[in-house]
Amino acid sequence: MKPDLTAHIERTLYYDHVARENGLPYPAFIAFLEVVNRHPKTFSSEYEPKTKKLTIQSSENIVTVNLARGGGSGESLFRFIKVNELVLQCLGRYDLHDLDGQSMETINVSGCSTLLLNKTVTLPNLKKIIIREGQISPERLQQFIRSQHQWEIVIVKE
Repeated sequence: MKPDLTAHIERTLYYDHVARENGLPYPAFIAFLEVVNRHPKTFSSEYEPKTKKLTIQSSENIVTVNLARGGGSGESLFRFIKVNELVLQCLGRYDLHDLDGQSMETINVSGCSTLLLNKTVTLPNLKKIIIREGQISPERLQQFIRSQHQWEIVIVKE
């Protein structure tokens, strides 16, 4: 993305977030995810306000973007909505570093074909991460993920 465009999009999402004050992911947030992922026809999301659960599905890679590229702040766009549980399902890859700094308690990536984890990811409120058997080693997760809480790894069978 062009530097000016990334900063502008981030400001737009911020203003949309402040104006709504209830933390629900409205069209601006979803539209930005669709643009960044470049495949809105194979991309869908669902938000459950009571539980603050966000599910994102794609038949491609999922990009949730730390807005460091192109003049952005470097923070994840997930700060614009309140998410306690994130469920990602994709046939492509997902880079867990995109979640750096987020406050989710539960992350379920068992539905992702490929996980990338090459840098330390700070998830201050993480209590549980759910992975698929053989998807990524629990030791790698423990090596790269930091939380203020003791957290568990749940491994589901294929």
